[in-house]
Amino acid sequence: METPLNGTEIQPLVTTVGRRTGKPHTVQIRVYYWHGRLIATTPYPRIKRDWIQNVMADPGVSIESGSVKTRARAEVITRDPETTEQIAIRRISWRGAHCPLLVPEGTSFVEFFPEEAPEALFRDALITHSPELDPLAAPTLSGVIEWQNEGNWHRRQPTTEQPTSR
Repeated sequence: METPLNGTEIQPLVTTVGRRTGKPHTVQIRVYYWHGRLIATTPYPRIKRDWIQNVMADPGVSIESGSVKTRARAEVITRDPETTEQIAIRRISWRGAHCPLLVPEGTSFVEFFPEEAPEALFRDALITHSPELDPLAAPTLSGVIEWQNEGNWHRRQPTTEQPTSR
């Protein structure tokens, strides 16, 4: 199995158990591969997203990506500023006009601990973004936020090299 590059993004379906209803709720979210970890983001950190609130109440989830469906435990990341900053840099640099601003806060990031190897979820998934094909807006979070605040968020960064096929 090929290991994805750090920062590769997919958008799997994640099913949580409703904290009030006990019923399953499925959402499509952004998940990044980061040094063997699966890190998810929510683009709405100032709004209490149901799926994150559900994870906080019951960390058991299922993740479906391509042909792979697996159970996982989810955990809100609260003490890993280096990883969350690197994911935020990618999230802001790669978003399109349809995606809102991301301001990294305490409940913006969730790590999944799947029963399958994290790499398995990338096996036949649609890769949304990849470091191989999508350059970053800037190497630092403050640089990316400055780029975003200048109104550049509506377009992807121009590539300086020819993309390589996967």
